[in-house]
Amino acid sequence: MAEDKILVTGATGATGGGASDCLAGYARAIGDEVALIWNLLGLFALANVVTRSVLSAPGLLNFIHAETPNRMMGMFPYLFIPASFVPLAVVLHVVAMRAIGIALQQDR
Repeated sequence: MAEDKILVTGATGATGGGASDCLAGYARAIGDEVALIWNLLGLFALANVVTRSVLSAPGLLNFIHAETPNRMMGMFPYLFIPASFVPLAVVLHVVAMRAIGIALQQDR
């Protein structure tokens, strides 16, 4: 487990030990939890965007009426945004949350 150790160098170039090692482990645990919450908020933001875009698109579910209908997302070059980038973002958030969950389980 030597590769997990974080070395902290001071102004003199000497490596710190003791308290800095404890703080580095504590910061990693807090950082993992913050990253997990950040990814969860990212998934909620993606769900919000998808819901709003479906509700503002022309069709049966057009409950949000805008002055200009949202027709561009169904045309060729712009179709790649909802068709590929949104699922990619969801998959990346889920994979990151899974990796963070595994790291949190190994630390405990």
